[in-house]
Amino acid sequence: MLKYHRRSHRHKSPVQCLRWRSSGDSDAASTTAVETTLERLRGTRGALEELWSDRERRLELTLQLRHFERDALEVGY
Repeated sequence: MLKYHRRSHRHKSPVQCLRWRSSGDSDAASTTAVETTLERLRGTRGALEELWSDRERRLELTLQLRHFERDALEVGY
């Protein structure tokens, strides 16, 4: 069984505590599964941040274009 004691592991991550408290093959497999999932989530987060950055840049350019179009119409009248 896994136990997590905050006081004794104050400077360790939850995964480090799981690894330290593991006692058996099923616990080790569970720890590996958690580590694998966390790594996959890090990759997904990176991809989403990149996607958001690109989307944000395109939205900013679209807004600048709309402002330019509005200003050009005002000058024309």
